[in-house]
Amino acid sequence: MAKSYQTTLDTELTPSQFLMLTSLSMDDLKWQHTFIDNNTIEAQNWLGNNTQKVKVSIDGRQVMVDSKYDSWVISDFGKNRKTTEQLLNTIEEKKELFTPEDLDAKFQQLVEDAASARADFEERVATGELTASEKMAIGAGGHYITYSLLALNILFFAFMVVNGVGIFEPETTDLIKWGANVKFLTESGDWWRLVSAMFMHIGIVHLLFNMYALFSIGMYLEPVMSRWKFLVAYLCTGVIASLTSIWWHDNTASAGASGAIFGMYGIFLAMLTTKMFDKTAQKSLLSSIGVFVFYNLVYGMKAGVDNAAHIGGLISGLVLGYQFSFLHNTEWRKLFSVIAIVLTAATSILFLQGKQNDDPKFYSTWDEISTMELKALEPLQKKDSISSEVFIKQSETISLPLWKQAKERLASTSNFKLTEALQYRRNLLIEYIDLRIEFTQALIDAEKTNDWEKASELGSKIQSVLEELNAEPEKKD
Repeated sequence: MAKSYQTTLDTELTPSQFLMLTSLSMDDLKWQHTFIDNNTIEAQNWLGNNTQKVKVSIDGRQVMVDSKYDSWVISDFGKNRKTTEQLLNTIEEKKELFTPEDLDAKFQQLVEDAASARADFEERVATGELTASEKMAIGAGGHYITYSLLALNILFFAFMVVNGVGIFEPETTDLIKWGANVKFLTESGDWWRLVSAMFMHIGIVHLLFNMYALFSIGMYLEPVMSRWKFLVAYLCTGVIASLTSIWWHDNTASAGASGAIFGMYGIFLAMLTTKMFDKTAQKSLLSSIGVFVFYNLVYGMKAGVDNAAHIGGLISGLVLGYQFSFLHNTEWRKLFSVIAIVLTAATSILFLQGKQNDDPKFYSTWDEISTMELKALEPLQKKDSISSEVFIKQSETISLPLWKQAKERLASTSNFKLTEALQYRRNLLIEYIDLRIEFTQALIDAEKTNDWEKASELGSKIQSVLEELNAEPEKKD
């Protein structure tokens, strides 16, 4: 929200003298001038993640002071008011230090210098030779890719919700269906999940937080990098983040734009530690961006957050950021996108090569065993409605043979190359089937002897194993 202040010009000062005092005061406050003419002075003040713009204009004897943030914020917490008061107080202090003649001479020189600087600036705009700070300040080239990425993420989420996916807490199976990044699927040929997972979110809260972070970094970084380099960097760091996630996690359905967003913050951090930005912008932005990254990495240690993707995105972003800074003022700068794509493609191929596993084949076997299980359980499910003799006969001729057949089918997967998580589930399934065979025999014996102790004990063990077997992959955003 903006803060405006209007007053009447002091009778002791002319408009030009007041504007000169304003300029000197802005210099003392270390604000960067962005525009000067005979009636107006504009400057910007770096405040953390945001740029505060201050405009002082004179119309006749009326002075108007406006202070506002360059980007949208929920609340300025009184900072625009404080900025306006700070400027006006500094002007009052400056009045005692200069004579009217000094102010007139300085202002004339200031306007001439500003006109010369503006001509130089316009020439550099035409030749594409603006500094990083200047590109960021004027939003050079616009923010089309940032807006497009925001729209794509939001539309993807809306399309998922329209098709039945939960708006607040999506089911893991739905996330996998729509393209979440899952180790055994991605490594078994679904490489496209490295990209699709970047555009889907685990609930609307997750989406809103990520879109705010993307908007914030995009407003700064897209003008500095140019739209296509920004897009390439976003996709490349996002892919590396996805690779890091499946390298670290075995049984996780990962989704969200945060890996790519951390990549963009990594790029910005790298740039801010080089000479691409002037010291005023560098100091303010470096501290605020650093705090953002540190806080979110610490927050990412909590359960349910894919910090591996965050770290992978951040490190790849730092690499690309230093690469961009190194190439920025050379004739090789156009190679940035090519190098980024080649490095990402090579990393992906090397990582996925030889990672093919038998997880999909094992899940097919699991489905077969599940069919056998349903048939084997039928006598037990009908136990209360059939006689003891019939139950014993069906258990001996239907249940036991099917459980033994399931055990043989499972044994045929002993040479399968499985992920660690699925190998663990295979071992659980072996234990479950062995318990079912033993339990079925115990039920037959109990029907004959009326001793149910062993069957009861085995039933409790089966229930415990089933709870582990039915556990879904963990969701991580």
